[in-house]
Amino acid sequence: PLAQVHSGPGSRDGLLNGPACMAITHNGAILVLEQVNNRIQAFDTGANPTKIFANLTSSTMPLRTTNSGITYLDIAMEFVGYIYVLSVDASGVYALDIYKQTGEWLCTTQGVNAGKLTLDLFRNVYTLNYETLLPVGDVTEPSISQWIPST
Repeated sequence: PLAQVHSGPGSRDGLLNGPACMAITHNGAILVLEQVNNRIQAFDTGANPTKIFANLTSSTMPLRTTNSGITYLDIAMEFVGYIYVLSVDASGVYALDIYKQTGEWLCTTQGVNAGKLTLDLFRNVYTLNYETLLPVGDVTEPSISQWIPST
């Protein structure tokens, strides 16, 4: 018989508190973005915590926060291993944080007003937005934006 995973809410390795979304790494690890614990946790395909951060010493990675009231919207991982985290704070400022594959914060870009994101092999970021179209009569419609990194 196959092993069964038993988990619950909490802050220890293997426990989740407020999972918001997830992404798959290029080597098959599952990254779960946790809203309440303010971290990313890595699991293998058997739902066991797997150590991939900080040079293979931890299965969790703390997220950088500048203030309270942050809502995490999405996570994506590009092929080299950089982790992209999309968030919005209580004042409505959207931000895209980029972390190294070891879990270290690299940079933040503000003004990425989007609800979801994905990446391609060239690190282009594609976001799902909601824009108000004025000629139609202030109707909110979905749109897609492309963010091209500088070289």
